[in-house]
Amino acid sequence: MINGSQQTPTIHELAMRLEQDIRGRGLREGQRYMNTVEAGHTFGVSPATAHRAMKLLVERNMVVRRNRSGTFIGPGMRSADRAGIHTVHFLTSPEKREYLAEHSGSMIRGFSRGIPKANVQFGFVPAGEGLEYVKNLLNSASVHDKSIGFVCSSCPFDIHQLLADEGIPTVVSGTLPLGGPDLPSVALDDFTAGQLLAKYLVEQGHRRIGLLATTLDRPGDKRLFDGIGKSLSQARLLQNSLVFHIVSQNASSVALATRHLLEDECRPTAIIARSERLADMACTALKEMGLSVPDDIEVVFLDHATDEVQRSPLPHVQTTMTREEAVVLMSEMLLRMARGESLDQKRVVIPVELCNARTLQT
Repeated sequence: MINGSQQTPTIHELAMRLEQDIRGRGLREGQRYMNTVEAGHTFGVSPATAHRAMKLLVERNMVVRRNRSGTFIGPGMRSADRAGIHTVHFLTSPEKREYLAEHSGSMIRGFSRGIPKANVQFGFVPAGEGLEYVKNLLNSASVHDKSIGFVCSSCPFDIHQLLADEGIPTVVSGTLPLGGPDLPSVALDDFTAGQLLAKYLVEQGHRRIGLLATTLDRPGDKRLFDGIGKSLSQARLLQNSLVFHIVSQNASSVALATRHLLEDECRPTAIIARSERLADMACTALKEMGLSVPDDIEVVFLDHATDEVQRSPLPHVQTTMTREEAVVLMSEMLLRMARGESLDQKRVVIPVELCNARTLQT
């Protein structure tokens, strides 16, 4: 049985997996494929769920059903094979260099699963010169006649606009800015994440909370901030109950910000960190200050589901989809766009859940 995710896939996700399975086996038009019962067993879902996913492939003519004969590969797979993406450019800001170094392995695996044999290139958009940088990538692709796609993370508005105007397959990793071009996107539910973390801390008795983040000017950061604010407002806490610091993703910056938070006359009794890495560095800084977590101060965070995140003893909000699975989804969206196919879902918001929350003593 294939176990690509601990979560039950949606109908559209399962349809993508079925298509990927067909390509992985190298099946061609006219060859026999699994029926719905076999597909349900293989992917760990009910026959009814498998039937609905298979129906999507039938509608796309990727598989055909023949009465009393079974399921066979359809001509839609043949036409889809003629279009593809040879190179995926993942673009992000230079500030995320360390983040990318830490997670590039899982991302490459995700791209390889979604677009087999595609070349993956990571690029850091130079400040003030991003538009020229992307134009050079597009010109190079045109010269070499290669199909390309882009995944943009924390990229400026003008880059989104350029790729949209050029009709290049592009998916935004993160929340889209208001008023920007209508590009597909995959983002974690920052608003709900902020709500869950703040609500949990309030229920633990905390009335002043610190927030450590690398920026507060991205759309996702603003959604997180709004979610935190809603829970604090519902608890009837004052506006100054939340204090935040912008930090670099290194230990010295986080330690300085943590110390500054605790030097405040009305110092916070809990800290929300924007990632597992920031939370870990904050805990180290607190330990060096002679403070205990969570007895002296509580630390929580939000992040994508990874092995490190799932092993963390800290209360946290994590996505119900791993980073690798999110990249698979984005790459499959790129592939559909390259083939001229419409997307089943253009705005994907990855659900989140609260984990390792302490139970209040009664």
